[in-house]
Amino acid sequence: MAINITHNETPSHMNWHFVQNVLSCKPQPQNEMVHVGDDLCFDFVIPSKLGIKAFYLDRTGENSGDLVIHSLKELIVTVMREWGAR
Repeated sequence: MAINITHNETPSHMNWHFVQNVLSCKPQPQNEMVHVGDDLCFDFVIPSKLGIKAFYLDRTGENSGDLVIHSLKELIVTVMREWGAR
């Protein structure tokens, strides 16, 4: 399983190009990839539409749901819940 985490240091539109580059490299099948980021559109919606499991990192705590995490510490627990140990 490949896990990608982005941080919003660059404009959000750059994340779209990043996702396209990752997909073109095909390091893992898309159903074995996980993308985590703090931009709802570019880190969650777009990867989800491309078949990549995506988690929205909401550090504010304003959003909740099965695919929303509030810290990177939650990522491990959430991924283990979703896929279990492989």
